[in-house]
Amino acid sequence: MYGKDVKVSVGQSGVDPERHWVLANNHKNGEVVALVNPDTKTIVWCVVMGPTKGKSDSEIIISESLSRKLNVDVKKSKLIFRYAAP
Repeated sequence: MYGKDVKVSVGQSGVDPERHWVLANNHKNGEVVALVNPDTKTIVWCVVMGPTKGKSDSEIIISESLSRKLNVDVKKSKLIFRYAAP
């Protein structure tokens, strides 16, 4: 399993806020990834729903429900993004 530190934004218009999804560049739609909050050691599995469009590869956007599960309570936070080898 591979991983990288990422900056996080929460919420995207037009995508269901109550589902566990992530927008991330260079990952396939439907790919299952793990997000880890290093402060709380919380791990949540979610599905890549598309690219972040206009953001760097080290920035992701997550759903509101995912931010609650991971205890991300600020607009920008850092998480660990884990994924299997391509």
